[in-house]
Amino acid sequence: MDWLILLPIFLPSLAGIVLLASSFYEHIKYGQTDEKKRKSVHLFSGAVLAVSAAAALWIAWRGTGSVTLFYLMEDIPVFFQVDALGSVFASFMSIVWVLVAVYSFVYMEHEGNEKRFFGVYLLVYGVLIALDFAGNLVTLYLFYELMTLTSMPMVLHNGSKASIMAALKYLFYSMCGAYLGLFGIFFLYKYCGTLSFVAGGSLNLALAAGNEGILLIAVFAMLIGFGAKAGMFPLHAWLPAAHPVAPSPASAVLSGIIVNNGIVLVDYINQLRRGGMEKRAAIIESGRTRLRPILMTALTTILGLSTMAVGLGMGADMVQPMAIVAVGGLLYGTLLTLVVVPCIYDLLNRKKDMTEEEI
Repeated sequence: MDWLILLPIFLPSLAGIVLLASSFYEHIKYGQTDEKKRKSVHLFSGAVLAVSAAAALWIAWRGTGSVTLFYLMEDIPVFFQVDALGSVFASFMSIVWVLVAVYSFVYMEHEGNEKRFFGVYLLVYGVLIALDFAGNLVTLYLFYELMTLTSMPMVLHNGSKASIMAALKYLFYSMCGAYLGLFGIFFLYKYCGTLSFVAGGSLNLALAAGNEGILLIAVFAMLIGFGAKAGMFPLHAWLPAAHPVAPSPASAVLSGIIVNNGIVLVDYINQLRRGGMEKRAAIIESGRTRLRPILMTALTTILGLSTMAVGLGMGADMVQPMAIVAVGGLLYGTLLTLVVVPCIYDLLNRKKDMTEEEI
């Protein structure tokens, strides 16, 4: 029964690889992908994602289970384990991924290369489920790196010069963060009884005695490394470059909802002003145009957290406060995005008209 944990990991991953291989074959043979098969791509992607998400939700709310893939070393397995925190993230992400996929079926029509997009979309979902159910620090690190490599094509999707430069910046920050994270893991392996995620932590106090300084350096390196990969301030320079060029569905699922909404709104204001629109008119038009996608990205997350916020299922006592805080933060942040951000933009940008270079 525990082997079912692998279903929401490998099913979407293999389906994504199939779509990518098909897209690549069509591009080599015909010079482009066949966009006439949109409905079949949507049906295939939707069916795979629905089955995978249902399996992930069932596994998450069952609350138990573990499976080992292989051993890197005698005492370092790559394995998956279902726990309360991983179940929260897997449930939340599965619901958001399905809802954003429905939005993508319409949105990606004007972007093109849908088969390639949904291939990457499914592949990233499988990798993220593996990340949620990671049983130790090494497994988490491996799939975090896979997430970086598999999600980069989403930034590259339209193939423009700006998207290529943004993807390279994203890759540079992520790889630098990966080296720092690996540095920290090497030291933790020496001073911890195990790298598995266990209640109360796994630091061996006897081994750590007298080595607190090097441990603090290792932990600090890991914080910097994973912070850069996650876009944590002030290591977030790749975020403003990647968000405007990536398709809207990719930005919605790959980063913080509120951060993404603010960037989308301000970037669209700047686009309108580049086209010659006056500042106030651009702010009003941007708010009117981006209202639906901003509300969509926030509401998908809120709906995904609603079952946890009302305290249903196993481990509800632990996850309910977290869900309530997240829902409240999203509601508050969305209000700030739609009301406060435009006002601040208006106050800080004094010129009514700006050239592209100034923007």
